[in-house]
Amino acid sequence: TYKRLSADADTLAYEMSGDGDTVSVALNRSDSAKSVGGLPGGMLKDELTGEMVTGPSVMVPARSARILVAP
Repeated sequence: TYKRLSADADTLAYEMSGDGDTVSVALNRSDSAKSVGGLPGGMLKDELTGEMVTGPSVMVPARSARILVAP
């Protein structure tokens, strides 16, 4: 199931869930790092980098994405 969490001119956050699993995706198309909100609160693991971040807002590097799951 797709659920949009937040969006503005340069960022988008959405959630995909099914079969008991949930993944949140934060995208940034800007030329600078942006804070993307609307994500689940608490500790989240970025599956692309292995970095642990804290929601509900995370910094996303310029022209990049974060794929986030609960650890």
